[in-house]
Amino acid sequence: FERYILSDRGNGFTEPASNQLGRKWSRGGVHCRVHGGRRLYRAHATVGPFSVASRYDAKLATAERFRDVLCAMSKRVAVARSTEEVEQFFREALVEEPRKWGLNG
Repeated sequence: FERYILSDRGNGFTEPASNQLGRKWSRGGVHCRVHGGRRLYRAHATVGPFSVASRYDAKLATAERFRDVLCAMSKRVAVARSTEEVEQFFREALVEEPRKWGLNG
């Protein structure tokens, strides 16, 4: 999953054309849905054994930033060698990574 996200970033993220956009789509770790006539975006990723998603936001750039935070968290948890380390690294990443990226949780 992470390889897909990172390889997709090199190509640049582009939204589908408006005539191809349905009520929902997902690409490169960013999910879009239409609610009340507005497009809302969120990031999603697998971090260790957990499936993690950000809140929805009207700005695609915000969701992309959330995706970057989730990817950084995933990298930190990936080096864990035991279930105890997974828990410890996940908790630390959950607190530290958003701050590093200028986000508050």
